[in-house]
Amino acid sequence: MKILIIINNHNSFKMVDFFESIKTYYPQLSYRIAADYRYKKMVREKLPDYNEKIYNVDIKSSERRERELIKAVKISPYKGDDQSVSIKRLFRSAYTKCKNLAIESTPAYVTKEIIFSIRLRKCKEQAKKVLEEIQPISIFSYSDRTSDYLESSILSQAKKLGINVTLPYVANWAGEAAFKLRTDENGKIFPEFRASPYRSLYHFYSYFRLRTQILNKCYLFPPYILNAHKRNGTLSNYNWWVGNGCSDLVCVNSSYAKKTYLENKVPREKIQIVGDAAISEIYKSYTNSKVLKDNLCEKYNLDPNLKFVILTMPQQAEQGYLNWEKHWQDVNFLVKTLSSIDINLLISLHPRQNKNEYLFLKERFKAVIVDEPLSTTIGVADLFLASNSGTMIWSILCGVPTINFDFNLDFHLYDYLDSLIRVKDYETFNQQVKKLIFEQSQIDFTTDWYELSRDIVFCTDSLKDISKRIVESI
Repeated sequence: MKILIIINNHNSFKMVDFFESIKTYYPQLSYRIAADYRYKKMVREKLPDYNEKIYNVDIKSSERRERELIKAVKISPYKGDDQSVSIKRLFRSAYTKCKNLAIESTPAYVTKEIIFSIRLRKCKEQAKKVLEEIQPISIFSYSDRTSDYLESSILSQAKKLGINVTLPYVANWAGEAAFKLRTDENGKIFPEFRASPYRSLYHFYSYFRLRTQILNKCYLFPPYILNAHKRNGTLSNYNWWVGNGCSDLVCVNSSYAKKTYLENKVPREKIQIVGDAAISEIYKSYTNSKVLKDNLCEKYNLDPNLKFVILTMPQQAEQGYLNWEKHWQDVNFLVKTLSSIDINLLISLHPRQNKNEYLFLKERFKAVIVDEPLSTTIGVADLFLASNSGTMIWSILCGVPTINFDFNLDFHLYDYLDSLIRVKDYETFNQQVKKLIFEQSQIDFTTDWYELSRDIVFCTDSLKDISKRIVESI
């Protein structure tokens, strides 16, 4: 019995770990991978033991596909040349403006929609062939709302063929964060995502055709992409949130998450509280923390008598929320402050972060960048530090004091967690860290554990129960 796992995001790899956990109880299961071209190489790097075929539905080359995507959304900027003759600059500027007007015209958008729609239709045909070849009993997907060819094509064909689609819980979703990514530093929506005021007849038409896809006068994807998906029957009912598309089982990590999904239009009958995809590893790190500490001390030459502090590196620059100059300023402050305290400082990087860019921290400061995934080490922490990260839920489940430092964005994604210590500036960060390390502050996790359904998802038999629920739903 095969499970098809779709890899089209950094977080998608957690589904492989999730599958391996389920396989412990159902050894007859095996998996195959369908990967977006951007992640095909990463599959081989991250999953060296996977020797099966990596499937795809986009028959064009990666390079050609990349050029098409760039061309499809690009509006040419005019770059001034101080050495140019004024009349030449004038003509160049006029040409660029005319080109942009043409690109932004109704005929141009209709053309892009048709081209995208044709590609989608061809990819759906290829997806059907892939599913007929593999014959999976279920598909594990990161989401059911992505606009790429791979996910939308496979999931829509799975629905037609009666194949179960399960969304394991691999990331926290937030409309607030997605909306912020589509606005500039002044809070104005980028033109390509703006639903109103209308910039052309095409935008006027799209506003009424896609009105159920609008949040705060903003689209999640440009309207020609959404219209193409609607034309092909691959558009989620509300793609600002997962669970509103071609999915049958939507896994959530807590009762609080279930309430949030319901508020965002996900059908109640789809939702199951099964915990995070990495819950097995998190629980093991919690129950085996003593052994893990000994192993980490030996590997990284740490002092077993000192407190273990884990810092998850902020990734706002990689995500596009923050400029790199401010990002490195924050990073240097965080590591410099923490390395000045007598602790074992462990730095955990997100899969999307390039480790080579952060290696200087090991040389400049007294810090260790761990190789192990955070889910396998978080149980050793005496203090956990993160910035608007879903991993703060992991630390709270483990009963670890947790600081959420948010120096720039003012997000409120985790305001429901009472035990979370919120820090908005450098000075308060320094004070809170030292207080939690040296004063042995007692933190009450009772309310948060209830909201996070700890008694359901975080116990010896939880994974067995989760596996049973998922396999039976298939």
